[in-house]
Amino acid sequence: MGKRAAGRLAHVNGAERFAAFLARNDITLAAAARALHVSAPTILAWRDGEKVPTALNQDRIAIWTRGAVRSSHWGVARDAVKVRPYARLAG
Repeated sequence: MGKRAAGRLAHVNGAERFAAFLARNDITLAAAARALHVSAPTILAWRDGEKVPTALNQDRIAIWTRGAVRSSHWGVARDAVKVRPYARLAG
């Protein structure tokens, strides 16, 4: 694995599948962006594995690709964000 590939996030399988879907179906970045209600640079970042789609966008991608790229392919836990409950500050 090269230096560039090693620096990428761990969701390469989702990005690779997304890139393959776009290529196989001759879908431009602009067309994918319109269909998924995001910008073309966002599609590019997902395709290249530089960013992970939000849970909502993962669901949109799964529906749009008819399951060719599922949420589980991105390799991130959907409930990974931990938030502490609100606590009133003393004072």
